Amino acid sequence: AIVAASIYATLKLTGNPRPLPVMAQYTRCGQKEIGRTFRIMKRELGLKIRPTQPEDYVQLFASELQIKPEVSQKVHSIIQQVKEKEFDNGRAPAAIAAAAIYIACLVKEQRRTQSEIAAACGITEVTIRGCYKEMMKLLEIELGS
Repeated sequence: AIVAASIYATLKLTGNPRPLPVMAQYTRCGQKEIGRTFRIMKRELGLKIRPTQPEDYVQLFASELQIKPEVSQKVHSIIQQVKEKEFDNGRAPAAIAAAAIYIACLVKEQRRTQSEIAAACGITEVTIRGCYKEMMKLLEIELGS
C-alpha cells in the first residue's frame, strides 16, 4: 500500500495523475487502502498536493481512446462550462472528464461507446451515464437523431 500510495502521490505531483481504480488495477491493493495510505502519507510528510481537476485527466484519457485534437478541445470547453456552473463540486474528476469526453465525441461525431470510455478511464459505465445525463441537462446540449 505504501509503494502504491507513493506512486500515486508522485504521479499527482508531476501532473500525471491516475484514478485510484487504475492504481488498484495494477497493484495488490484496493482503492480504499491506497487512498487511505496516500492521505496518511500526505499528512505525515506535509505534502502540498492540489486536488486533481477533471482537465488533468483529459490528455491521458484522450490518448488512451485515440480521439482527435478537435474533440479534446471540445472536452476542455465542456469542462470549463461545467466548472463555471460549479457542477464539479464534490464529483469525481475522472467521472467529469469521462462524461465530457463522451459528450464531445457525440457532438463532434467521433463515436465512442460508454463501455470504451469506461474501460479507458477506469470507471464504470453507470458513473459515466449518470454524470453525462446531468451534464447534458445542465449545459442544455441537445443532439440530433
